[in-house]
Amino acid sequence: MQSINLVETITSLNKILNNQYAILMKHSTKCPVSQMAKIEVEKFAGLCNNRIKLYIIDVLTNADVSYEIEKRTQVKHESPQVFIFKDGKVIWHASHGRITVKAMREACECLVQE
Repeated sequence: MQSINLVETITSLNKILNNQYAILMKHSTKCPVSQMAKIEVEKFAGLCNNRIKLYIIDVLTNADVSYEIEKRTQVKHESPQVFIFKDGKVIWHASHGRITVKAMREACECLVQE
């Protein structure tokens, strides 16, 4: 499994947006729904064979970064919430129960290797 990179500052968020592809998850360590979504995201990232980097924001300790994402993407803040970026632009996002391997796979078929 690939490593998960924590996002704790807006500066690190800026660096993420410079990647060709990135998965960014807003995660609450106290929420069971968020834990289940995290498992789905990790599974999807594994299918991508390290062609996409995985980043997590702990919304409880880094709310400022979480709300900066809302501001930049114009997508209302939720948690759990996942964004897939390509060249700094959102190509897919979902929250709560809509965060599934199947949904991410359909959105990013070109990244998944059988």
